[in-house]
Amino acid sequence: MISRYTQFAGLCLFLLFFIFCLYGMLNREPAYALPNIAAEYGQSCFLCHVDPAGGGPRNLYGGQFYARTELPTWPDEMEEMSKFNPQINQWITLGADLRVFHSDVEDASTFNDQIMQGAIHLTAQLHPKYTLYISKDWNADYQATGIAHILPEDGYIKVGRFLPNYGLRPDDHTLYIRDGLFGSPTYSDVGLEIGFHPQDWEFAASILRGTSGAVNDDKSFAFAVRTSYRLHFQEVNLMLGGSLYGDEYINGDGEQFWYGPFYGINYGPVTFMGEVDFTEDLPASLASGGLTENPVGLISSQMLFYEIYQGCLLKACHDFQDYDIDWKTGTRQRYTGGVQWFPYGFLEIQANIRYIESEDRVGDTTDNIQFDGQIHLFF
Repeated sequence: MISRYTQFAGLCLFLLFFIFCLYGMLNREPAYALPNIAAEYGQSCFLCHVDPAGGGPRNLYGGQFYARTELPTWPDEMEEMSKFNPQINQWITLGADLRVFHSDVEDASTFNDQIMQGAIHLTAQLHPKYTLYISKDWNADYQATGIAHILPEDGYIKVGRFLPNYGLRPDDHTLYIRDGLFGSPTYSDVGLEIGFHPQDWEFAASILRGTSGAVNDDKSFAFAVRTSYRLHFQEVNLMLGGSLYGDEYINGDGEQFWYGPFYGINYGPVTFMGEVDFTEDLPASLASGGLTENPVGLISSQMLFYEIYQGCLLKACHDFQDYDIDWKTGTRQRYTGGVQWFPYGFLEIQANIRYIESEDRVGDTTDNIQFDGQIHLFF
């Protein structure tokens, strides 16, 4: 067991990091190096990705220009950038993501080494307004989606198999807002989505099967609604949004919902992002121990980034999950401090130290310290 003194010291370090970042925000001239996520940049995910919801294959701007010139510490010269072209031909573009993960947990007898992501993306521009993309990971996860940009206000229709458009959807698969809701951070479903992007406002709504399996054998359905708005005040970028997901399950005998706000604010080198989700009747397979009838739970992830120079960020994160807010026990939380570095436009390196604490339904607590690292190759 980790002593209370160690926990207190970790909390003090987290607060000192937060104060340090605030000091840098208030005393440093605004930085114009583009950050690594849309909330920091003050733009839509659609700027760099084929899917308007973000994630998955990158478009030519995201993969060939932004990632190679404005994201990394050592950007490509224009002459070098022109030598890299992910296009197979005029209509088809290739992409890939490889994440290698290593972790060492305190007092554990083994290391955890795995391929966290190994995906191939293939995008076909069938027409200026019609796009088809397929993303296949090394495991059973895949996406296959057709997108038609034929609606007003930069609107689109998306059909196929894709990740439900819910919340922030950050690229860190281990965040509680990724693995604590759908059960898998790469959960995908078959459905239809309609979305609009009038200037700084985004709205998307989808109807889905409510299962990742090949067959919808209980004839149930799910839905997802997401909206956000971006505000700009001189050098400050602010993003506010909310989302809702509902699903029937267990042969239609029950329903589950989760909903909540997400937000982000950026000024110069500092970005703060967060998401809070309330869950109703989360399946027992995702919870700790037995559940009361129709429990209401809470999941949140808060992320703070400080860009010390272009392509290199210090980060601090806090994850929390309460499986049933009516109980005084049954929670898990995690504090993370780390470094995220993009030395080149095709390489990301991460190193993290995490303090993890879990409490079961009877009040027994376990805690440990984890060190982990990632190498991410992408284009």
